[in-house]
Amino acid sequence: DGAKWRLAGIVSWGLECADPDFYGVYSRVSRFADFIGTYVSFPTCPTNDTDAMGLETVQNGGSITIPLTGSNVVTWTITYGGGEPVELPGSRTSYLLEDIVGNTTHVVIAANGLDESREVCSVETDLDLDFAAPVIESPSLTPAGPYDEDDTVTVDVPTTNAVSVTIDDGGATSDRAMTPEADADATFSNTWTYSYTAIQSGQLAVTAVNASGDSVDHTWDITVNATPPPPAPTPPSGGGGGGGCYIDSLQAGSEEYSSPVLWWLLGAGVLLLGVVGYKRKVYYGL
Repeated sequence: DGAKWRLAGIVSWGLECADPDFYGVYSRVSRFADFIGTYVSFPTCPTNDTDAMGLETVQNGGSITIPLTGSNVVTWTITYGGGEPVELPGSRTSYLLEDIVGNTTHVVIAANGLDESREVCSVETDLDLDFAAPVIESPSLTPAGPYDEDDTVTVDVPTTNAVSVTIDDGGATSDRAMTPEADADATFSNTWTYSYTAIQSGQLAVTAVNASGDSVDHTWDITVNATPPPPAPTPPSGGGGGGGCYIDSLQAGSEEYSSPVLWWLLGAGVLLLGVVGYKRKVYYGL
């Protein structure tokens, strides 16, 4: 059968080998296959019934026991992420997966065996781990506020089972990544920090996400004090006609200015009236 040998017959009797007039007598094996099968088992490809149903949720850095279910299994091969495959005997019924990391949710379970031609065959099952929901525990702002514009605020967000945390104020700080104090993929409990610059009053929100994509939020209502207007300019003092007095102060756009020229004109008018009056007195002989 091509490159494969198959047993076709069994010698029943004969004299030596291929001697003239003494033919070999053989039994046709195919006629007795059912009978032989009652005493000899032929290999078949394994089945792999391992699945994720009933598995507990997992945590970053934690572990989980995976049941191994199948038939005709010679060996099991377990591959987690990019790690080295683990080989187990087919008699094993479970596997303890340790050091779970948040950036790897995929496990491949392969049941290995032999087919009826005694060639290796494998059946794989893919498992997706379900991570526990993330939790935000007692987040804080330092200082507590209210704030002046451009004040620096330290945001601390303790979490469990989070692989990322972002901060958002709905304005200039939009969906910014916070910094963990430890490797988020391998650490169950972590604290995330961010130096926030207070710009406007409103809500400041943080969002924690786990490896399965589940998220949880926390918000603060923050108050940023309004910036006071600049003080009005002080007018210059002393000097010039009119004894340093300014008779009017006008607003032109955003500039203030004074007009001493009017004092000069008023003084000149008074002087002119005085001269005219004096001449009239002389004229009328008063």
